Amino acid sequence: MLNYRRDSLKHGSWPKLVLGGVAVGLVAYLGAYFSCESGPRQGGDWAASINGTEIPTRLFLTTARNIDQRYREMFGENYEQFKQQAQIGTQAIQMLVERELVLQVASRRVLVVSEEEVGEKLRGTACVQDPCNGDFVGKQRYGQAVSRIHPGGVTAFELDLRNEFLMDKWTD
Repeated sequence: MLNYRRDSLKHGSWPKLVLGGVAVGLVAYLGAYFSCESGPRQGGDWAASINGTEIPTRLFLTTARNIDQRYREMFGENYEQFKQQAQIGTQAIQMLVERELVLQVASRRVLVVSEEEVGEKLRGTACVQDPCNGDFVGKQRYGQAVSRIHPGGVTAFELDLRNEFLMDKWTD
């Protein structure tokens, strides 16, 4: 019986077909695995996704650059020695993920930031105050000042203020 099986393996065509099918399947699998166009980031430009909310890559890069700049200022000439240990990318993504999680939990707990609270926090921001008397600079100058310091413009700036205030309420 064993000799019969050996002969059928040597002279039969089915082992070659099976090996050929395995080879084609392996090439297809590895080709799809290492393809540049496949993977989880194909659908959008995001660095992380938390409960369906995406953190944009641009925000991640801006946060990482800000952390990097702070460390450069703190360590000065010694920064290059510290850079590998700092793991700036990891710190940036952890900070953004924690922030988003806090915002999601705070919104589920029905913490609300009113327009008055945002306005009060906004009035305390230096970019909207006249340097001479401390009064509000006006809507046009406010829009110009915010556009210079915040890439998303007035709407994004005020949303960030609202989120910052929401996080402050959550931590208190």
